[in-house]
Amino acid sequence: MNITESSVWTEIQESRAKAHAKHGENSIEAIRANDPRWLSILVEEVGEVAHELTYDAAPTEQSYNPHERHKRQAVRVRRELLDVLSVASAWLDATDRLIDGLPHPACNCPPDQHAYGGCLDHESRMF
Repeated sequence: MNITESSVWTEIQESRAKAHAKHGENSIEAIRANDPRWLSILVEEVGEVAHELTYDAAPTEQSYNPHERHKRQAVRVRRELLDVLSVASAWLDATDRLIDGLPHPACNCPPDQHAYGGCLDHESRMF
């Protein structure tokens, strides 16, 4: 399946919008491309995928049907993989904005008015 023909990108956009609504100015949408927090956020999400693949990640209810157990695990892994893709795509968007000289989405300031990791004019409000 071609990824552009699937609903994955729609799910990623919805996930990012939902996270931004929940976290507001502290969401990943407000982080500059060169902020060192990106890597720790991404690695944390990858860690959640790894956790779902461990033997102790399954819920306490145990099914004796191996197919059902594997299906539930696949649903949990898929959810975490969408989180990984959401973070990675937000980081790519932030990087593209920096490369293209576009304003920061959280405050609409030009890129040259930003300090490493925040806006000089709005730093206390944003982070």
